[in-house]
Amino acid sequence: QEIRAVIRGDGPAIEQGLRDAADRLGPARYEGSAPGGLIYRFSVPPGTESHVTAEAIFRVATDRGWALTELSHDAASLESIFRTLTGNPVGSA
Repeated sequence: QEIRAVIRGDGPAIEQGLRDAADRLGPARYEGSAPGGLIYRFSVPPGTESHVTAEAIFRVATDRGWALTELSHDAASLESIFRTLTGNPVGSA
């Protein structure tokens, strides 16, 4: 499970802030930019409910004055899990 967050603010400050909060959020993966801000993905730790991770992301963003323009939950499909485990990329047959 992953949480996708789109954060608007100063890019270097966001990068540093997410590194500083890694103990609460886990590592953030930068995925690029969107009209609403910078896109990051956070893995939900095993045994943790996704809403706990989402709330932590929200709190870090608001504490630092960033605009959180999107916060969504992505659950892996069985097909993507299978392809990851077998080493077959999506789209290969």
